[in-house]
Order: sequence, then C-alpha cells, then structure tokens
Amino acid sequence: MLIKRLEHDVGMFGYVLIVFLLIVGPLAYFAGVDSRIDEKSPRRRYTS
Repeated sequence: MLIKRLEHDVGMFGYVLIVFLLIVGPLAYFAGVDSRIDEKSPRRRYTS
C-alpha cells in the first residue's frame, strides 16, 4: 500500500514538473525575446 502510494506521488510530481516546464519554458523564452527587443528600440514602447 505505502509503496503504491509513493509510486503514485512520484508519477504525479513528474507529470506536474513536465507540464510546468512546457508552460514556463516558452513563456520565459518569449519574455526574454520581448525584453531584448525593448532594449533595442526603447521608443517603440512609448509610441501610441
């Protein structure tokens, strides 16, 4: 019973970790790209 419970918890943690990486990875990448673009053209942000 306890071993089965541990296996379930580890599997769930691994699943959550993979989903977290899939969501946060691209977001962090695009946030980094956006900040680099803003540094290159600071006026782009203030033009309306």
